[in-house]
Amino acid sequence: MQILERTLPPAEEIVRLYEQQTLAEHPIFQRLKQEPVNLTAIWIFTMNMNVEGGVSKNFVRWLANLAARIDDNYMRSIIAKQLNEELGEGDFSRIHSVMLQRMVDGLEPWRLADYTEELLAPGREFGQRGEKLFFIQDPYEGLGGFIASEVSALQIDQCLGQEIRRQNAIASEKLTWITLHEELEVDHVGEVVELARLVPTSGEKLEAVWRGAQEMRDAIIAFLDGLYRVSFS
Repeated sequence: MQILERTLPPAEEIVRLYEQQTLAEHPIFQRLKQEPVNLTAIWIFTMNMNVEGGVSKNFVRWLANLAARIDDNYMRSIIAKQLNEELGEGDFSRIHSVMLQRMVDGLEPWRLADYTEELLAPGREFGQRGEKLFFIQDPYEGLGGFIASEVSALQIDQCLGQEIRRQNAIASEKLTWITLHEELEVDHVGEVVELARLVPTSGEKLEAVWRGAQEMRDAIIAFLDGLYRVSFS
């Protein structure tokens, strides 16, 4: 997607754009859907989400830093709400990274017996791109990345949820991460629409939001491309 040089749409159009360009059409989800349920591929997916330096173990840091750096308290309150949910609203057992670890543990019977670090490269590379976007770049680029990440997360979670519902081998208590996220991300998308409406409709902040959104979406697609490669090569 090329960003217009002169006139950019309002930031809320980021949500509409990425909803139209759904990640459900990505080859990894199309292949998973068309073939018998592949719990080893789901294990690879969750391992890459859960890898050291990756998104799950660092997303709360990214949001906390974004909340600290953004210059608008209304925006900050929306970000902080989602940060609180990521941290389990005070309940350690419901911290999202803790719930993801339980899902990884539940998929242990389908893990690859021998694998190299290359298997986890997509997760690490995505984490590096996210770290740069949320910590080093303009906070409004981080804001755009956050908006794009929530739209993308809903699409990814729905695809993973569909795969999980095709099987009954994993104990339900191991699946709270995906069952919660399928519901919660619907609310999160509504909240980032509200967030996007607070962005000025012209100027440097709008440009930064669009840059960050495109960078995050590109990083997510590269992550999915990498997962396809290590899962099916």
